[in-house]
Amino acid sequence: MSALTFIVDDNSINRKLASALIKRLGWSTEEFDGAEPMRARLTTVRRVTMLLDTSIPGISGLSACERSRGNPDWSDLHIVACTAHAMPHERDRFLNAGFDDILIKPVNLTTMAQEVGSADTPRALRA
Repeated sequence: MSALTFIVDDNSINRKLASALIKRLGWSTEEFDGAEPMRARLTTVRRVTMLLDTSIPGISGLSACERSRGNPDWSDLHIVACTAHAMPHERDRFLNAGFDDILIKPVNLTTMAQEVGSADTPRALRA
């Protein structure tokens, strides 16, 4: 099981809320306000779950997910899109970009437990 979750969101309130919920589940968190600092840290850890805002400035969450999937060292990451975009066509776009799951904001403890808890299943078995 991955005990570390990266929270990548440009909104500090969203980061703090997600972090508090995940810590209540017994996991540790690291917070990032953009994709570049997260990617730099990702080079030093092996197994991590990532909650990635799809609308972060700079490298978008979609691009960050696609780039992570293109790196063989990161192919088994559990990447969850955190977004306010809930339309069916948007969901398809996120899944096609390589996200494993989607959390619609605002999140709560139940949905967070479902998504973070599913990270212990290897990516190859998720589909």
